Amino acid sequence: MVWSRGEDLLAPHDDGYRLARPISACPQPTGDLEATEVIDYLRFGPFRKRVLGPIAELLVRLRLRRGEFGNPPIDGDFFLFAYDWRQDNVHTAKCLHRALQALRLARGCDRLRVVLIGQSNGVHICRYLLKYGDADLDMAIAGRARQPSDLDVVRMILIGSATGGSLRTLRELHRGRRYLPWIGRRIAPETMFSFVALLQDLPAYREDFFIDDAARPVEVDLFDADAWERYGWSVFAPGVRARLDRRVAEKFGTARERRVYLDWALTRARNLHYALRMDPEGFRAPVYHLIQNAYLPTPDRAVLYRDGNSWEIGFTGDRTVRRMVHLDALVTTGGDGHASRESQLFLSPAERAALITAPFYTDRPHFRLAFGSTVLGTLMRYLGWDAAEPGNE
Repeated sequence: MVWSRGEDLLAPHDDGYRLARPISACPQPTGDLEATEVIDYLRFGPFRKRVLGPIAELLVRLRLRRGEFGNPPIDGDFFLFAYDWRQDNVHTAKCLHRALQALRLARGCDRLRVVLIGQSNGVHICRYLLKYGDADLDMAIAGRARQPSDLDVVRMILIGSATGGSLRTLRELHRGRRYLPWIGRRIAPETMFSFVALLQDLPAYREDFFIDDAARPVEVDLFDADAWERYGWSVFAPGVRARLDRRVAEKFGTARERRVYLDWALTRARNLHYALRMDPEGFRAPVYHLIQNAYLPTPDRAVLYRDGNSWEIGFTGDRTVRRMVHLDALVTTGGDGHASRESQLFLSPAERAALITAPFYTDRPHFRLAFGSTVLGTLMRYLGWDAAEPGNE
């Protein structure tokens, strides 16, 4: 097991290389790792860190029975979809469609009636599934894919969505990530770079994401690999390049292979954003509900500036940006710390029309939006249950 235990947030000190996907020109969703189940809780000795357990426990309290996609019982009421969050989101949407098809066949019905609850990256997956089912991405952007006829999605609940993407994602791709400050296991930029789904969360809801240290706009196409090389982002940063040159890291390929992979992944990410903001012909949106946060400082722009002969990039919260008082407010907006409010509301026309209630706003940050008594109570209302007496939708 390489991920899901509490100690995986602390060790091993391998820069997350065991989690990295192999880099290739047109990567296939294969590898030596398999996602087996959804994480309910992470354990640190006697302590527990909540992940998706509170949602499952809420549904059990509502007298619903938890089923398993691998062996779908006819009387299962809710199912948690375990997927490889490193992989291409279109591939994952197809996997979810196949799992629902198996459930539909087990129940012997022509159309499976479902409520979809998507959290964070799961929002991209649920939206693609709803609009295009198991269609390939090229069919979707060409207008040849349609809403799946074998699913009757009656409600879509999006929790902590970044439907337009997030500039914070670029920061993680460029700098890596620690899940716990200071002492946490470091996931290196090259590891993050190998996650196709992460590149598909780059922001696409505007174009003006960059300014210089004089507050002047800088035109940068985030989905152009030339820009990544020019500004030295992620695997193109001098320090990362030197590390990859020193190590025998077959997963990350040659410099040329990394560039070809990035061209492919950024084009696919741009096309996925395009497909999701469209409504396919005949699309009928179900009822939509959003659970969001608009109150935390969230990256809205980044600062590009010269430091000697190299380019540097500054984000909301950086000490260097805070010292640039004239810039700090320009690069920060309200959101959940990951996605801005503008990104959260970046839906297609039919999806916006399907929002029959205003978004519910909480004060919880992006990665903790899925639990908390207020959020769970709101989720229960959206599912059609009163707090006192469960209903039967």
